Amino acid sequence: MSEQIILLVNMLKERIYQNFKIISENEEVIKNILIQPFVENRSELVSKSYNINRQLRDENRDMVRIQIELVNYLNKIKEVYKNNANDTNVRNISIDDDNTSLNVNKFQEYNFSINDVKNNDDLVFFQTISGELIFESSHPKFDDENFFLRLVNYYKELEYYEMCSFLNKIKGRK
Repeated sequence: MSEQIILLVNMLKERIYQNFKIISENEEVIKNILIQPFVENRSELVSKSYNINRQLRDENRDMVRIQIELVNYLNKIKEVYKNNANDTNVRNISIDDDNTSLNVNKFQEYNFSINDVKNNDDLVFFQTISGELIFESSHPKFDDENFFLRLVNYYKELEYYEMCSFLNKIKGRK
């Protein structure tokens, strides 16, 4: 079962990435519409693109929450197993659909794939842009310059310059 959960987390991650690409493309469409001197149904076209982007952002926020819950669930199972590794009742617990028992190798594989630094960075990033984590001095990546630059670049791509300014202000930059 843990492999399927990891697969699902990765599928959600990919879907979020695809949604961000669509949102970016829609932002370009909106910019092009607004640049044109006269476009028939301009309001309707802009409104449609904004609505699609809003739906995709809502979907991304939901998928990030699901990812967090799944990762937390796997961490809890890992802790139970690690804390009770010598207990034969726990060793015989089955969490896989095919009723095979959980073994140390599966958790080692899990540790590598889910607790991978890149996956954690991505998860924290998605939590931050979805509003789950507030970027402030207590944020887990507040002192991580690469994370900060990634966050600023994300908002620049969305042309959300107020947020870029806000982030720079929080970090004490101009």
